[in-house]
Amino acid sequence: MNIFTVTQYQRTDCYKRPEEYTETVLVTTDKEAAFNTAANTWIEHYTEFHDDPEYQPGIEEIVRAIRGGASGEEIHEVFEHSASEIFETEYISQPRFEIVVGEEIMKLSADSIALDKDLLNEIINMLPDDED
Repeated sequence: MNIFTVTQYQRTDCYKRPEEYTETVLVTTDKEAAFNTAANTWIEHYTEFHDDPEYQPGIEEIVRAIRGGASGEEIHEVFEHSASEIFETEYISQPRFEIVVGEEIMKLSADSIALDKDLLNEIINMLPDDED
């Protein structure tokens, strides 16, 4: 089974000081949902970041893709290829806004996984008997 993880990375200006954030936006087995979430997150950030109608870098390519019926994956790719130009900031030298869709193959086990009693006893034994 494939697991898709949508992660947002952001390095922004905060009064001329960079701040960095990482957020897991979605974990799913649905590839289309993962890329739709990525596209929606890109678009949401774009509309917040570029509220000045005089300065909207990359808007033509983004709108062209959307009007052309692009899938979430295709919209994600438009942003992914142009992110450094689209989200360039004024004060810090290496701004970053990036959405990454990672894919991993997971092997599912039919066996349930129980707590390891040996590990539990090991940590319990770290505390002397008279203190518990």
